[in-house]
Amino acid sequence: MSTVFGRNVPSEPEGPQATPGSYQVRLTVDGKSYSQPFTLTMDPRVKATAEDLHKQFVLEARLAQAMQEANQAAREIHEARASGRIGEDVERKLAGGGRRGAEDDALGGDPQPTLAQVSGNLSQLLGVADSADAAPTTQLQHAADQTLAQLQALLAQWRKVKQ
Repeated sequence: MSTVFGRNVPSEPEGPQATPGSYQVRLTVDGKSYSQPFTLTMDPRVKATAEDLHKQFVLEARLAQAMQEANQAAREIHEARASGRIGEDVERKLAGGGRRGAEDDALGGDPQPTLAQVSGNLSQLLGVADSADAAPTTQLQHAADQTLAQLQALLAQWRKVKQ
């Protein structure tokens, strides 16, 4: 891990791994572009099929996109709170923060997850999906679908508040 004082470190994982195939890399410096084709080949020790890797890639891409959406919505919510357009209670309910969770559940509070919790779950699911060169398991797919549905519900609530 490398860090620079005063700057955020990229979240891990950053996204899906590329599947075997032909690609092209482009570097642009001072207005000049350079490109080079290359072929990404499969580790010969891995026995996963191309279809398995495609399923893994599709799930990882969905999870990575969802993480970006969750993080963007959380930024918008925090900015709306900072500018006074929404209250702290709305910020906490949607984005998270404070001491929510088990305490709220024990007190009969809203068991709805926050964007912070959903984003953390998405990150963990992406890590699990990326941990092996294999198609996603049924359990992983189910957990991903459930978490993605939670995200969509939170995003719908945020769109409603923004109006």
